Amino acid sequence: MTHRQEIQDHTDDIYNKLSKVNDPDGDIYKEYDSLTGKTLNCGLPQKRPMQIALENNFTQVTAPQNLENYKIFARGNCSDKFTDSIKYPEVNELFKKEYEIFNKLYINNLSSGQNSSDLVPTINDKNISCPSGYIPYVLEYSLKFKNFKYARFCAKLSQINRVNFNNIGDYSIFRNIENSTQKPCENNSCNTEYNAFLGFNLEKEPLVSQRKNNTSDNNLTIILSVLGGAILLIFLIIVLLEHYPKEKMKV
Repeated sequence: MTHRQEIQDHTDDIYNKLSKVNDPDGDIYKEYDSLTGKTLNCGLPQKRPMQIALENNFTQVTAPQNLENYKIFARGNCSDKFTDSIKYPEVNELFKKEYEIFNKLYINNLSSGQNSSDLVPTINDKNISCPSGYIPYVLEYSLKFKNFKYARFCAKLSQINRVNFNNIGDYSIFRNIENSTQKPCENNSCNTEYNAFLGFNLEKEPLVSQRKNNTSDNNLTIILSVLGGAILLIFLIIVLLEHYPKEKMKV
């Protein structure tokens, strides 16, 4: 039985053992959805790049040609007020990040006659497959602190070295492990040890890993350095003040 939709539903929970971190700013972007009767956190894109690629069968011609058009698909049932780049620049950055992922995984690598859904792997119980000549991969990235997201995609061996990102922060690309050999899959069809959508089928070390210095981490380092210097200076002053009177008395 083939599960094209299941891959979309389970990808964000690819490692079920990871603890979920609530968005502390969720209430700021809260919006009631009358269609579903649910309250949405519209500070996050409602639809992932993989889901948009799977549902819309985009070609390079019909795909969203700019960020604003992409937001129409990614915001789901949220109103467009939170996608205003002037009022909510922090939300706009998240959409921008996933728009880059959408283009580089599901649009730029399309061959003639293909559409975006062709580059979303097909899951069939313990098998994951791509079109002939393509290999299934998994991109791991984060929207916010420890808010990990996963995008499965198909790419040719000659394309994978060109799949790199400039503005999405830290990310890793993994291959699936072929169950019969326990080695990374290098074919368009991979048999997996566990249900194919689970992340436990992935290699332990990523094929590609990029870690950038986080601005907030740099700022923290600077602050700690300044504090450390100030404490050292105060300590030296105290030592000198205690030592100087003693020397004066000896004279």
